[in-house]
Amino acid sequence: INAEYGTHETRSAMTTTKAVAVHSFQARSPSELSFSAHDKLTILEKNARSGWWDARAENGAEGFVPSNYLEEQSNGDEPIAKYPIYVCEARYDAEESNELTIVPGDRVRVLKKNDETGWWLVVSRRGKGWAPEAFLTPQ
Repeated sequence: INAEYGTHETRSAMTTTKAVAVHSFQARSPSELSFSAHDKLTILEKNARSGWWDARAENGAEGFVPSNYLEEQSNGDEPIAKYPIYVCEARYDAEESNELTIVPGDRVRVLKKNDETGWWLVVSRRGKGWAPEAFLTPQ
């Protein structure tokens, strides 16, 4: 547990995700990981509440990184940018661990739609999780 960056899920409970750095970041403490724009990182643990993720660089170095500096990749190699962007119109507070809290103005990418339930798997600067379709409109 790291109080500054929040608590994380255990690594064994989560599959790793790949990401590409959109911006460079210079670590400000020993627990953070510096990286350059276009670097590829493996996301080991996410904390949507703090916005800091535990990541590993290609050289094996590990540390906390700001999630808003990264672009997640789906299936480890497809850029997530191919997924449509929607905007949140009303606040939704996550009630389950697999849901994502969204607030008006949040931009999300829709990764998967479940039209039977009305819930969509989305990713945003807050993290990744399910959100109700009714709260989202196309950008």
